[in-house]
Amino acid sequence: MAKIYHYTSIENLALILKNKSIRFNRLDHVDDKEEANIISSGKNLSQYFFTSCWTRDNIENIPLWKMYTNNGLGVRICLEDDPFVDYPLPEDPYGILHAGSIKRSKIPTNEIFGRDRVVVPVVNGTNGFLKDVMYVDDAIAKTSECLKIDDNGTTTNISLSYHDVGYFKNKNWAFEKETRFVIPIFPISSNSYHNKKEWNDEVTRMMYHNYPNTMTNDYFLTIKNEVLNNIIVRLSPNAKIEHFIIVESLLRQYTTKGILERSQLADKINMK
Repeated sequence: MAKIYHYTSIENLALILKNKSIRFNRLDHVDDKEEANIISSGKNLSQYFFTSCWTRDNIENIPLWKMYTNNGLGVRICLEDDPFVDYPLPEDPYGILHAGSIKRSKIPTNEIFGRDRVVVPVVNGTNGFLKDVMYVDDAIAKTSECLKIDDNGTTTNISLSYHDVGYFKNKNWAFEKETRFVIPIFPISSNSYHNKKEWNDEVTRMMYHNYPNTMTNDYFLTIKNEVLNNIIVRLSPNAKIEHFIIVESLLRQYTTKGILERSQLADKINMK
């Protein structure tokens, strides 16, 4: 199984292990300000997409150590690239969920159709969940046509290529060598539709009027037990004995076979 890597603080590692979950952050809250304001057809799409950021590169990345690990005093975690629990897709009274042969999703069945939101079902291997970020000259231009609105005064037709949202960044960020999980979450009440036509109409209204996302700032997916139990945690180059003791204790408490590694950059660089 291929591996992915995530740089973070020891505090966040503790939360990941204790809660057995990974946090997804809203795109309009990420550190790249251009991503936080993805505008297409005059509508801000960033608020509807949640991401968890990783890299496939197993070589330690000094800028990532510096930016994402509490000034170089954190960890890099390594998991399989299909880390999340699978759930069977529920009975679908609206006729909008089951696409082709896809019968399972990473989203718990009781969360897909929520009272005030719809979490779009995602699954590894499809074109919109885990993808490598593409670094381009103009990320804004690449995402400016994700949403197409055809309004002739009588009817309004909207199409959204949401598989492209969250996967383009300017070349300034290419050093991250990033791969991402992305989940669309729409602020749509389950009381507003009862069939596929009403669903499509409500999505059209949401996009056309750019409903604000007032639901949540983050979302969590559960990690498979066997994946979490085989986590590999690498300490940062500046780690001290107390950091080793803390992380070792966390792995012993929350995993059965978790591995703790020393940084290959230890004694070679001073993270200031």
